[in-house]
Amino acid sequence: MRLETRLNTVPAADKEGSAPVAPAADAEYRAKVDKAAEAFEAQFIRQMLAQMRQATRTLSGPDGLFANPVNRDMLDIADTAVADALARTRQFGLADMIVRDLLGEPLKNAGGAVALNQQAHADGAALAAFAPPLRAPFHRTQESHTDAHDQ
Repeated sequence: MRLETRLNTVPAADKEGSAPVAPAADAEYRAKVDKAAEAFEAQFIRQMLAQMRQATRTLSGPDGLFANPVNRDMLDIADTAVADALARTRQFGLADMIVRDLLGEPLKNAGGAVALNQQAHADGAALAAFAPPLRAPFHRTQESHTDAHDQ
């Protein structure tokens, strides 16, 4: 088996100083990246489910449903099937992020979020939690209250 690595590299900028554009990946390379990213997401989900299952086994004790080795093996097989199914549908979004990082492509559903985020920064809403209140509460002191009635 031969491992072929291909990096999509471009210069920092061309002679005119304009920003570089990542070269488009060919279909075969794209398919390999998609497959590898999906396999990584499946492995990640399998590991997560295995850790969750191990915690459940520990908490259930020696007499619990998960203590039986037959049940344990069947649940491991089921967890693998669930992880593979979730990875194929890319429910966690890990594979999409890996593909984006390797191929330099934007995320599929990020357009609206980026526009909203840029609009929020333009409006100053990004730091609204740290902004002082628009109207400070008015606390009337006894002196100002008596002065108003005396006039």
